[in-house]
Amino acid sequence: MERLEINWRRDFGSEHANQWVELDPPSKPAYQPLSKALGLDSGCIDYLHQAFAKNLNRHTGWITSDTAGHQAAAIYKRGVPTKNARTNSTTSTGSYPVEISTKQGLIKGALKTIDALVFIDQNVYDAWEDLLCTIKEKVVVPVSEKNKSLEFIADLFRDNRTERHDEWIAIGGGILSDCVSFAASLRNKKITLMPTTLLAMVDASVGGKTGVNFPPYGKNQIGTFYFPKKIIVWQGWLSTLDQRNLKAGINECIKHAVLDGDKTLLNTLCTDFLEKKNFAKNMKRLIEVKAKIVALDPTKRGVRATLNFGHTLAHALESISQQHADQYLLHGEAVGLGMVFACLLSEEVVKLPSNVTLKIIQAMIKAKVLLSQDQISHFLGQKLDSQTIRQEAWKLIAHDKKMTSSDSGKSSWVLLDDFGTPHQDPDGSFIKSVSYDQFDKTWDRFLSITATSEPN
Repeated sequence: MERLEINWRRDFGSEHANQWVELDPPSKPAYQPLSKALGLDSGCIDYLHQAFAKNLNRHTGWITSDTAGHQAAAIYKRGVPTKNARTNSTTSTGSYPVEISTKQGLIKGALKTIDALVFIDQNVYDAWEDLLCTIKEKVVVPVSEKNKSLEFIADLFRDNRTERHDEWIAIGGGILSDCVSFAASLRNKKITLMPTTLLAMVDASVGGKTGVNFPPYGKNQIGTFYFPKKIIVWQGWLSTLDQRNLKAGINECIKHAVLDGDKTLLNTLCTDFLEKKNFAKNMKRLIEVKAKIVALDPTKRGVRATLNFGHTLAHALESISQQHADQYLLHGEAVGLGMVFACLLSEEVVKLPSNVTLKIIQAMIKAKVLLSQDQISHFLGQKLDSQTIRQEAWKLIAHDKKMTSSDSGKSSWVLLDDFGTPHQDPDGSFIKSVSYDQFDKTWDRFLSITATSEPN
């Protein structure tokens, strides 16, 4: 068994705001039933819609005097500063263990010794009913990207057991981890995560990010930073994970290797996971990559933004897929496409050497994780090379959480200067402003790359 301790720090206050905007209290709140089900004040969700309509970014502070406004600010893009706050700026610190094992005993022991309410992904429960059926207090829930919403959180709270238990456990993939962790943050419950997909093991369950989607404004726009009590990673879950989801998770592994500049990890992890070799060793190394970045920047106001490499286009493509297609694009699949696009954009904007882009694409081809243009079009519900997709993607990117400007003619991206070296502007920002013309030119190259990619 491998074990590591992840240290965290959370600080928040008005000093993080670059500018201030006064929001109007809603005169006739339109979302009272949902707010009430979530335990939020009337008007909270109306404030969220108002902020998105104004296209406010994470560095714009809110001037608001009522509780609903402060509640909305706390969950808008995982938290923005407020004036007239009822509490002073604070800093809290802590740590949590990550235990990694190839043995089922780790899971059995944890489930026997913890008196907690256990949330389980329906697909996981169906595959592992013999292991999970003896859990006394459990909530088995159907999970999909489309129901990753505030309404889903409200449905969880309608189960009275959520109030009775001080500790929760989430057994499932990244969607369940994000949702249940967000719910726990709203109720101040201790949460232990048992990720069951490769993507959740290396990324979604590590780092304290929680959240849900907020249509029509995009993915993971509402959430908090809330750190778990413990994470338990067991290789066995992957034995029932289908190849498509496994390969989607490998894209996140590739992202970690690229950010860390570890060429050996990049060259070996793909085949290792597919061949079920060196699981605990590789998993610990990948989690260490993210943990190191998170420790430097817990709330994503600096270097932690680099973990979103590949995610700007990814989130836009996922949103399009969920609106138009019957079979959705998986998050990891979208991240793989987003990394290719970000590399090509890096060549255009910050002069990334083309051989670095080639190295990353070759690693993805070797692992058979890069989708072809026909596959992408299928998951988007329309042709990738259509002008509609290009324009819709740009519109969604303009609302991305990383936006540092409200200028609709600009977008914000994590780019690379070199393998293992994310671009950093002279002002210290890891987010690069990109014009539509630069995006448009890169899109044409992106179409050329995906047109020659073989279906996997």
